Amino acid sequence: MLLSAKTVRSGIAFASFVFLTIGILGSSAMGASSPLGSAQSFAILGATTVTNATTPPGVTMVTGNVGVSSPGVAVTGFPPGQVTGGAIHIGDAVANQAHSDAAAAYAAVVNLACPTANNLSGQDLGLGRTLATGVYCFNSSAFLTGQLNLAGPGPWVFQIGSTLITASNSSVVVLAGGQNCKGSNVFWQVGSSATLGTNTQFVGNILAFASITLTTGTSISGSALAIGAAVTMDTNHVSVCTGTGVILPPPGKGQTDEFTVNPFQFDPSNTHLVTAAWLGGLGCPTSTVVAAFAPPAFTTITVMPYQDATCPTGDPKDNKNEGLLLAKTGPTNNNASADATINGVRDDVLTEVGFDIRNGTHCGAGAPRFNIVVEGSSTIHFVGCAAMTTTSVGLYGQRKRATAAQMAASTAFPPIPPGSKIQSITIIFDEGQDTPTPSELGNGLAVIDNIDINGTLVGRGAQSDTNNEGGNNEDGNKEGGNNEGGNSDHGDNDH
Repeated sequence: MLLSAKTVRSGIAFASFVFLTIGILGSSAMGASSPLGSAQSFAILGATTVTNATTPPGVTMVTGNVGVSSPGVAVTGFPPGQVTGGAIHIGDAVANQAHSDAAAAYAAVVNLACPTANNLSGQDLGLGRTLATGVYCFNSSAFLTGQLNLAGPGPWVFQIGSTLITASNSSVVVLAGGQNCKGSNVFWQVGSSATLGTNTQFVGNILAFASITLTTGTSISGSALAIGAAVTMDTNHVSVCTGTGVILPPPGKGQTDEFTVNPFQFDPSNTHLVTAAWLGGLGCPTSTVVAAFAPPAFTTITVMPYQDATCPTGDPKDNKNEGLLLAKTGPTNNNASADATINGVRDDVLTEVGFDIRNGTHCGAGAPRFNIVVEGSSTIHFVGCAAMTTTSVGLYGQRKRATAAQMAASTAFPPIPPGSKIQSITIIFDEGQDTPTPSELGNGLAVIDNIDINGTLVGRGAQSDTNNEGGNNEDGNKEGGNNEGGNSDHGDNDH
């Protein structure tokens, strides 16, 4: 579905301008439709082809849909490229509608007013520059060298007359700490083609009139939407930002002290073979910095932002990159376990559970697992790591999820009826060193982060500045730290 510049800028301009202005610049209205329409679900969208390199050094990982609109006919390089949390669409109705919506968003962005003071023509976007919320424009090409900081609540809109080019190791950093996906409120309208240099760490939704090229090592929190030509990739990480484009999520338990994940050891026989604790440096990095020696000389240190594709979102309050260590030394066949209580969830309708697991974690049918008790019943429902769906994969590991529909079918044992209200949820790890899974490097061990209850992600969260990392139920007895101890949910349980 190829469009001329005149078509894009005229027929749909007024309607899409109103749509985008409400969706972006009026983004304080929670629940507003995404300004990208159905294109919001696409991490990669081309008009002619989508091509991913099939040669080393690495594998491209995409979270979200990948597609090409009609008359485009080819998406190549998947595999070895991996797509999670979406599907590949080639010239079908889904891809064509996404292309139409992306074109509408492009036309709307072109027509947004750019204040004279925000015309940055001839200036480099980077070099440590910080820009507040607003619309910025370039009469022709735009270049990014080094780091660009985006401050404020957003959105940020960039109108670029011709090409967008970033230098190697460049980066865009959103400084708003509460944003659940760093690229959700950043929009780049590119009048011709966009080329992101090697190892660029980019943020936002690129709407290019022609092509988009992602060179080796480039990552995007957002999307690459080429309206008139191809998208070319090579060893990239691209994670789409789903949702409305609103930076701050509605107030939720993950942003208060009410929802906590509190580790404890169940060890009635005093074996001293188990431990459960939040530890810094073990968590899945959702927004951190990496100080690395820069090639080829490896004598200077380059500091750049980093986000792992495993965890495109995370607990915004977990500022110490902490992960929950659950370990059991020795044999499985004893009644000790490393556990954690989920507090503050009682009476909520159960819609989703999950967590991020680090590579090397034991991920079996029985551990780590959620033990869920719903109101009106004493039955303990198991939701094991291996039974959950993998929704994203990165260097850190995997994101695992189980929806209410899946738990009502076969993911939970026994199944959990839809609409059930939570009485208690506990995380159990009771597999010792004698029951490894084939992919493990270290058995009897699990490291998890961003525990997901009903879509709210909790890492160490509000307790990041405390030192009480063990013991039974650090958060009081809302749902009873060791509340299920003594039942059949501990000990050797491999169902």
